Amino acid sequence: MKHTFRPKAAAESAALLLSTFAFVLLTGCSNPDSPSEDDLAWKLVESNHGVRHEAGLVAHNNSLVLMGGRRDQAIEHYDLASNTWQQHFTPSQELHHFQPVSFQDEIYIIGALTGKWPEEDAVDHVLIYNPSEDALRKSHPIPAARKRGAAGLVEYNGELYMLGGLTNGHMGGSVPWFDRYNPKTGEWVALADAPTARDHFQAVVVDNKLYAMAGRQTSHATGEGMSLTQAQVDVFDFVTQTWSTLPADKNIAVPRAGNMAIALGQHILIGGGESTAQKIAHNEVNLFDTRTQTWTSAPTLNLGRHGTGFGIIDDTLITVSGSGNAGGAPELNSLEHISVSGLVDQYSLSDAQKQSPIVIAFGRAIEVNILGKQVSESDEINPFVDYLMEVEFTHESGTVVRVEGYFAGDGDAANSGADSGQVWRTKFTPQLKGTWQYRASLYEGSDVVLASQELLNESTVVNTSEGSFIIGESEPNAGFFATNGQVDLKDGYFYFPHTDKYWIKVGSNSPENFLSFHEIDGTYRASQQAREGEAKAPDYIHEFEAHLQDWREGDAIWQAQNGSGKGKGIIGAVNYLADMGMQSQYFLSMNIDGDGRDVWPYTTHDEFERFDISKLDQWDMVFSHLQRRGMLLHVVTQETENELLLDGGNTERLRKLYYRELIARFGYHNGLIWNLGEENGPAQWSPNGQTDEQRIAMAAYFAKNDPHNNPVFLHTLPSSYDKDQILPPVFNSDIDAISFQVDNRETVFAEILKWRALSKENNVNDGQGWPITMDEIGTWQIGAMVDADDPNHDEIRRHALWGALLAGATGVEWYFGAHQPHNDLSSEDFRVRENLWRVTRIAADYFNALHSQQISIADLTPHAQASSGVLYEASINAQRIAYVLDTSDRVVFDVPSDVYQVQWMDPITGTRTPTQNTEANVQGVLSISKPQALSGRDAVVSILPIP
Repeated sequence: MKHTFRPKAAAESAALLLSTFAFVLLTGCSNPDSPSEDDLAWKLVESNHGVRHEAGLVAHNNSLVLMGGRRDQAIEHYDLASNTWQQHFTPSQELHHFQPVSFQDEIYIIGALTGKWPEEDAVDHVLIYNPSEDALRKSHPIPAARKRGAAGLVEYNGELYMLGGLTNGHMGGSVPWFDRYNPKTGEWVALADAPTARDHFQAVVVDNKLYAMAGRQTSHATGEGMSLTQAQVDVFDFVTQTWSTLPADKNIAVPRAGNMAIALGQHILIGGGESTAQKIAHNEVNLFDTRTQTWTSAPTLNLGRHGTGFGIIDDTLITVSGSGNAGGAPELNSLEHISVSGLVDQYSLSDAQKQSPIVIAFGRAIEVNILGKQVSESDEINPFVDYLMEVEFTHESGTVVRVEGYFAGDGDAANSGADSGQVWRTKFTPQLKGTWQYRASLYEGSDVVLASQELLNESTVVNTSEGSFIIGESEPNAGFFATNGQVDLKDGYFYFPHTDKYWIKVGSNSPENFLSFHEIDGTYRASQQAREGEAKAPDYIHEFEAHLQDWREGDAIWQAQNGSGKGKGIIGAVNYLADMGMQSQYFLSMNIDGDGRDVWPYTTHDEFERFDISKLDQWDMVFSHLQRRGMLLHVVTQETENELLLDGGNTERLRKLYYRELIARFGYHNGLIWNLGEENGPAQWSPNGQTDEQRIAMAAYFAKNDPHNNPVFLHTLPSSYDKDQILPPVFNSDIDAISFQVDNRETVFAEILKWRALSKENNVNDGQGWPITMDEIGTWQIGAMVDADDPNHDEIRRHALWGALLAGATGVEWYFGAHQPHNDLSSEDFRVRENLWRVTRIAADYFNALHSQQISIADLTPHAQASSGVLYEASINAQRIAYVLDTSDRVVFDVPSDVYQVQWMDPITGTRTPTQNTEANVQGVLSISKPQALSGRDAVVSILPIP
């Protein structure tokens, strides 16, 4: 494909946002002449700022902002030309001991203390100051178990990282903690501890590494308030996701705390501070070269000072305020500045200003944002049709991936509720480590999103950008999907190419209108209608109030303001299911004219070319949390009742726009499957359905247009007859796998055997056959009952769970039935089926644990005829696994004469008996009895010949 790109110089005139790329830039250029003596000295001038110490100083939009400090202090803005400060907003809370960070036009305060020395409290929320609005707001809560003050704070890759700090004010509690905070979602992740606990320091990022240097371990309670200064340099490498401590000969020459720190290219400048070595605050300034790991003395400050910071405006490096002695006095009314160009020339920093590409941990998405024209969801020129963002990503190996973007409004619509803006966004999760280059283009033209690649050159190019990044190692404890990479299919099972791991998923198939949540923007029920063969929609939209208790500090929320936020019910529901061991959630992304009539991506239920950008951003926050908790996104794009709604069932304009939006917004998730439709095809209760050709066309669209190649599933109708009509014509299509509905639970094992065999015989997936997930168990009225009515879930546990998995299914999900309490549309509390989740987890863990035993579930061979006394049976190489009913206390296997290791398990409790060795007789008969504890109970038995 040939692209037309604007020259780089032209692109520079247009704003480009890379919210996942955080570069340390040095403003100003190198002076070609030798620096004058005047350039190499700090200039001391009086200043009209409000005196303070233990304050924060940060450069922001070519200005300086001075904030916080002991006592109630006004936030002040600095004007370089006049050397004057203007007082602005005064917070209602005393704030001190923090390192402020400028990020996306706002200033973040995280890891601050409040109150009087020495028993200060840690501030328990993220605080955000908006200079343009002159307002300070309380945002996401900081997890109570991780809150502290006097910590270091940096921005990297669009997220904020807090390091170290004090948990008990100056009394003590210095910690080595390291946390990542996502300012969009509010999510907190505790990362690996640093080698050294420290506080009263400032962290710095240079060239994909975080540096922690200087600071101390404050402990006034033991009389060591200032004496425990830290000389060693700790480094976190974002490429390898590891901590290290530099050798002792790289220690800072003059250990001190309360210092200022800033990056100058690939150097770090450390200035000022306090220690017990002297009463007067330190005036030493040191440069650390991160490439050679050497220290150099730089011009000293005129006055020693601590408890403030550095900031750069144009070519000027500035520090202001602070305390002139160790401790709290005197507070200085002066400002010092020095030429950055002078430092660059004197210390050969000019070649060090080039930063290496930013590093993204494997398994995480990168996000490229580009600015276009200001438009809204309802503009005459439709931003979802008449603009196209496309990014071409090229790996060092030559692999090229083209990813389309989407209209993102103001870039933070989930929190702002915006319906307009000028941000277009592309998300991509690379599966190859190493260096990637990207080239992004934003096109404008009538119906440009539907244009062929050849026609793009005839469209107007609104903006372009280019850059590079590196995919590094996985983060430690990154989570299931981030660690394993993108889910794929192989040998009839879910499979992760990155880790060479097979997997089965278990989870919830209900409520199908899971996304109908009362705090998601634009969510309402279009109408209410109960038809024969379906659940009746409730009068309410889901609140999941029972799961508010399951939301945790540090979890995602949206529209956080003054400590509150939306989304806790649905996020808590995800937490509960994940805690119970569930690994997938089924949900409809569009049910207009279906059962619930309360989920769609559009601005309204009767508008099919305009999408609700804040709603979809909030959906994605839920999806991201599902992923973080190790749960597969089972995205079902339509119901049998509405499969003809878009384009009469064809894949034409409306369906393409719908699928394109889903792919662009959500396709980047590592754990996601597309399901073409619930109960797809003509049904008795919905006789007008899609044709074979229409099913094939839908699958072909995903295969061609999803750059992440997420697996495509088809959900079946319930009867064996229905499957016989629908499935054979799509053997040779782009449908990758089948999502089963079965009306008679006792036929699950046989039906899976049948369709696994038929699909192999018809060379589906190059002879591997269709992977099959058992996702909706009949009958339609009953499904999986609540625990109160079916405490042990005997029938579905036997036939739909163990029967499916022993037949070779790669997953099981539970449908809640139409005429049940907490049914497929009305369910609000997943706890009413806690026993079901428990027995399901036992089965999933049983099979997934085989991988850790170097046994591949892909080698599973179901036995069409079970052994005597056995309900269902399969072999994995030499091992045999059998499900035994409560009515059989003795089972007999025909096996080669050998000694076997036998282990029994209770499928309800998961309790396993100790292994016992039993010998088959010379006729090859192995007769074994259940242990006494399992007599009269269902049991799972494993027999394995002893090598």
